[in-house]
Amino acid sequence: MRLRQFLEPTPILASVFALLFSGCSTISSLPQATSKSNGASPNSARRATQNSGTAGKAFSLVKISSVPHTRCTLQSVAGKNVPFSFYTDDRGNATLAANRSDGTTLTTKPSVLCGSGAVSVNVVASVQPSPIEPATTESELAAAVARLGFDPRTATDQQLIAAHLPTRPAGSASTADGYAAWLKAAVTPINRFVDEGVLDPERGHFQKPGTSYTQTVGTTGGTTTNWAGYEGSGPVGTFQYVQGYWTVPYPTCTAGIFCESAIWVGIDGGLKAASDDPGSGNVFQAGIDDDVYNETENGVTTAYVELEMWYEYYDQQGQEDSFVPNVGDTVFCSIAQQPGGEVSVRHYCEDLTTNTAASGNWSNVGAAFVRDDAEWILELYTIDNTNNYNLSNVGSVYMYGATTDAGTTPYDYSQISEYWVLDAISLYSGVSGDLLAYPSSSTSPSGLYLNWYAYN
Repeated sequence: MRLRQFLEPTPILASVFALLFSGCSTISSLPQATSKSNGASPNSARRATQNSGTAGKAFSLVKISSVPHTRCTLQSVAGKNVPFSFYTDDRGNATLAANRSDGTTLTTKPSVLCGSGAVSVNVVASVQPSPIEPATTESELAAAVARLGFDPRTATDQQLIAAHLPTRPAGSASTADGYAAWLKAAVTPINRFVDEGVLDPERGHFQKPGTSYTQTVGTTGGTTTNWAGYEGSGPVGTFQYVQGYWTVPYPTCTAGIFCESAIWVGIDGGLKAASDDPGSGNVFQAGIDDDVYNETENGVTTAYVELEMWYEYYDQQGQEDSFVPNVGDTVFCSIAQQPGGEVSVRHYCEDLTTNTAASGNWSNVGAAFVRDDAEWILELYTIDNTNNYNLSNVGSVYMYGATTDAGTTPYDYSQISEYWVLDAISLYSGVSGDLLAYPSSSTSPSGLYLNWYAYN
């Protein structure tokens, strides 16, 4: 998606939260808000095992059918095109979640145009599902072994890839929580696999420009205009694997008519100021993003939410949409270097609720895969080369099993200051300069929180 964009090289505004990869946990020191606020302090972020969306919440789903991989546009009640477009998947389907400000369900079908093809629109009621906990039972494991013909815990990478399963974490990524998240994804049956998407030229996810780089645990961090979250940084070749497991939030937009955000895991993209470690101008990423559009008629606002699973190798191969998750679904994404002579990178995302997965390889990337950064990010991404839109309110999203292998050696806590450092990054508006999103520590070493704070 995009590289991390710093406002400017800054002193530290956030400290490292917790060592996710070794079982150690500390509470971070977070930046304080500036003028805009939603009435809550960043330090009052919810501590829970899942994001702040409520399971069982009722809403409407707008089901759209047209030509596969076709760009569709929502039309306003006045019959005009609005800046809200999306693509159908490989089956010609797209889904929008809809929530009305008066609490009623959507009964009128919105007007949608999909290229020059025929369009079918239906509205159905839906309920946000309960999160799928990352715990695998013996019966689930036995069923997976019988179905696959091998045990994913001992399978080769080639067996896992051929079966459309995520690459098994290695090194320190195979800690109990990281391994549990991977195993749950590996044993969940995949009923639909998507191996191609569609290029979306309007969207962009970028790297972050250079900032000061120091290898001292707990003393680095910074502010950006597009990233909030955590970034592991180390020498070239440090990271070969990154993963995350989370619940798709229900994003809202109460400021203006259009909001957006993205949640992803990735490797590389952290440009650095140090001449001896220039960082990478490339980012290998996989995750979900959302667009929220507010349509108001007769005093009632209908918020339309479009979600998509995506993967991107910035900036060589653009962004491709793969399949559409739903609000409340449980997802798992990973980026992994593949075994073999040439340097290739595999992206993998799975929706455990709908039993859908997408994966593919970026082949022969060579020196472009620097492997000196690993990220877990909430992002204000760009549309039409601008990120002046508001950041969607995703609440507090908990990413379980957020681990990286840090190379082939499982580094323990005492070695991190020597080999690599974990940075906490806060997102500030490039328009107002206000705090928009920030990371916070978890109550255990199991994962991390990405927190929305304010609008642009």
